[in-house]
Amino acid sequence: MLNPGQLITGRKVISDKLRVTESKVQRVLKCYESERQIEQQTGNKNRLITIKNWNMSNVVNNRLNVKCTTSEQQMNNR
Repeated sequence: MLNPGQLITGRKVISDKLRVTESKVQRVLKCYESERQIEQQTGNKNRLITIKNWNMSNVVNNRLNVKCTTSEQQMNNR
């Protein structure tokens, strides 16, 4: 069972979806890991990626969405 902010995927899947090389995917994931934005657990065929501070990211995004929606409503009411 996955927790919020987790996904199971593989380099090839990411590579195919983003149309970049697998080596680029690996470099970017390593970069995010070194910046402590994600954690990875790798296996033979896939990897578990955990986005750190997932709940905090959702709080920030929700606040931004509410702020945008409020601004849009104000503009529409004029």
